[in-house]
Amino acid sequence: MKFKLLMCALLLSQYMMAQTLAERLGYSKNDKLLIIHNDDIGLSQSENAASYVSMTKGVVNSGAVMVPCAWAYDAIEMFKNPSFDVGVHLTLTSEWKNYKWPPLLGSPAVPSLVNQYGFMYASNEEVAKNSKIEEVEKELIAQIELAQKMGLDITHLDTHMGSILGREDLIQLYFRLGKKYNIPVMADNRMPNYPYAIDKIESITPEFYPNRTKQYYTELIKNLQPGITVLLLHIAYDNDEMRSITADQPFWGSLWRQKDFDFFMSKEAKTILTKNNVKLVTWRQIRDLMRKEMK
Repeated sequence: MKFKLLMCALLLSQYMMAQTLAERLGYSKNDKLLIIHNDDIGLSQSENAASYVSMTKGVVNSGAVMVPCAWAYDAIEMFKNPSFDVGVHLTLTSEWKNYKWPPLLGSPAVPSLVNQYGFMYASNEEVAKNSKIEEVEKELIAQIELAQKMGLDITHLDTHMGSILGREDLIQLYFRLGKKYNIPVMADNRMPNYPYAIDKIESITPEFYPNRTKQYYTELIKNLQPGITVLLLHIAYDNDEMRSITADQPFWGSLWRQKDFDFFMSKEAKTILTKNNVKLVTWRQIRDLMRKEMK
């Protein structure tokens, strides 16, 4: 029996190495595949409302929820229908000056994850310096399992601000959590031994904001390479709520998020995708493939 299991594992490994992830999903290796992914769902009501519109009337087709945030319950109620492609945005930081959240488990349970006020740290550097791996694991399991309990059909895991990538033991935990819940984690092909790594992760950077947002997205889509690319967005309405949350930040703020929304709601975005033969794919497809292959 052990020999048969070993042979099955070996054959599966050879199969995965012989084909790209795109091919294993049923596409050609020359197809240009795109996941248009919205971070930070659950951060605010504005974020939730704009995300819902962009995923039902625009071309955004994926997202992830920040479970410790105040509007996470609203978000999960909104997106728990399995027609949506929504994962958990694993959260270890609370970066805004005047809007803070504690760990889901509370600061006494995970004291290495909080500052002197009991809130999550503002920076990845503080997380990497201070966090104890066993406390990180407890907190992230709590985030995943609460999302499941509230009814979210989790399609993937990703990481808020990349905070779980700041230390080797945190990176290893990230992949262990994916394996534990049989859910893919967002990782690109810099992780060559991960069979569900996508090819590239893209996100607009400050030099294109505010006047070249449209240019950045247009050129990215026109120049998209074959394989699977994830495009990370930050979508919300530019309203009083988002302006008060992001008031201290020149980038990734309220207007930034409105511009993301506006472009991916536009007819122009749909036209550019069509003209350049870009096919939209989802984490749900990757998750279902993973569960099929790992049976």
